[in-house]
Amino acid sequence: MDKNIKLEDIKNRFYYNSKTGELWYHLKTKSKLVSSYYKNGRLRVGIDGATYLAHRICWLLYYGQFPDNEIDHINGIPDDNRICNLRDATHQQNMCNQKSHHKNNKLNMKGVCFYKRYGTYHSAIQHKNKRISLGYFYTAEEAKRIYDKKAIELFGEYNGGHHR
Repeated sequence: MDKNIKLEDIKNRFYYNSKTGELWYHLKTKSKLVSSYYKNGRLRVGIDGATYLAHRICWLLYYGQFPDNEIDHINGIPDDNRICNLRDATHQQNMCNQKSHHKNNKLNMKGVCFYKRYGTYHSAIQHKNKRISLGYFYTAEEAKRIYDKKAIELFGEYNGGHHR
């Protein structure tokens, strides 16, 4: 869908403040249909019947082209569209950087679970569709530290599975 939109059209319709992440419509816009709304925490904008993710429009306005991959919100906050919070990331990097953990994980720590039978914490990570065990630990904090270290090694910048 991104290929159908031109940089000049976007420049004529929007103003982007890269320091605050705000995306504004130009008042002179005479579009057939311009709208915006939130879905899953992400701002979407409608332009002439098509819908675009606002962070992709912000990226286009700042860099003059769309990213090669997905756009990852580094701090895990999906409506924080400051340019310093956006990075071109593979799908796997983007998924690793999500703040969520498994719904059954009562520890609220991504990559860490408690094994009641052994009284230890297990740390594991997904990479290239394979689950990698990172070991068993006496504390949840130690297991989380190992998970975070491996996530940075495998995927680059990482927010620790929660908002900074």
